[in-house]
Amino acid sequence: MSLAKLNHIKRVRKPGKCEKCGVEIKVGDPAVRYAVGFRGATRTRCAKHECLPKPSERESSLVADLYAAQEEADVDGAGSLEELHQIRDDVVSAAQEVAGQYEDNEMFDTNPDLQERAETLNAAADELEGWEPEDDEPTEDEDEWTIGITEYEDFESAHEAWLEAARLSLQGAIDDMELP
Repeated sequence: MSLAKLNHIKRVRKPGKCEKCGVEIKVGDPAVRYAVGFRGATRTRCAKHECLPKPSERESSLVADLYAAQEEADVDGAGSLEELHQIRDDVVSAAQEVAGQYEDNEMFDTNPDLQERAETLNAAADELEGWEPEDDEPTEDEDEWTIGITEYEDFESAHEAWLEAARLSLQGAIDDMELP
């Protein structure tokens, strides 16, 4: 569907509580309000960055599960190519599961919107599934290591630079997934 619009309020007129952290929002404090879905209840949160709603919290359709998988993907914490592949595969599985939920809908055969959503999700999953780092992983038995256009004198530096480039590449691929 679409993400709920965030309404940033400079000064609230009525006191309340942040539904995420529970802090008291006093009259005159900044806050954020949003409503998920058609005629959804208005939710209020304080203006702290960590309390801002994530995309998965602002989406009312099945795609919210895929947003959650994207948010849970700890690409920065990956320490190897295997871990990067596992993260990629987890997000791909989430996209395929959501596409499957659309395909399992009893109206799927007669509803072009559901068909388009499933097709878009399957295409995004296929594209992400093909992700690989741009450069080959360096090995210790080489005499020289070049990552991108930079040459490194030792394996550890080269490997760390390669891993950081691979992390950035995977994060970009996850963030750039075309979703319905």
